[in-house]
Amino acid sequence: MSLIICSECEKQISSEAKSCPNCGARGLRAKSNRKAVIVICVVAALGALIAVSVHSANQWEDRMCSTYGDHC
Repeated sequence: MSLIICSECEKQISSEAKSCPNCGARGLRAKSNRKAVIVICVVAALGALIAVSVHSANQWEDRMCSTYGDHC
């Protein structure tokens, strides 16, 4: 048996309880980390986008320098 947080009153209750003894809320479940997962995914996607952009820009510059070497 572990303790979870009631989504209504935010008190600690048993994970086996069918309803919160403090506020009577039903359908109890552990507090979700959905926001944290979304933030991590967005930050990772932005990081990947920046890495690809920088890599592409470097490749473009290398191609231009090899073609027009005297202008680099």
